[in-house]
Amino acid sequence: TKDGTSVVGVYYSPSTDMDDIIFDLTLALSRCSNSTRIIVGGDFNIKFGTHEYTSVQSLLERYNVFLRSDPQNPTYFHSHGSSTPDHAFISRDMTFPRRRAKCQS
Repeated sequence: TKDGTSVVGVYYSPSTDMDDIIFDLTLALSRCSNSTRIIVGGDFNIKFGTHEYTSVQSLLERYNVFLRSDPQNPTYFHSHGSSTPDHAFISRDMTFPRRRAKCQS
């Protein structure tokens, strides 16, 4: 963006190999090396608290990018319940308003 913020949008299908996700994110983040403001968000299709999630989180934290979405707030609803495959991470020094979107059925 004009202010030097790098934005990385992601979609990984549930069948995407974890090594491919890490490689893809590493490549994208390496292209943001001149930016101190980074936003990474989208449909990761990985559950918070799993080994896969921890791998992604560790990679992003090496670039000073941290989880800002609420992993307890579901982003996907289906007949058997809900889950949170979508996550938003931003650079620590960026301000991010904490607002909860409410979904009414």
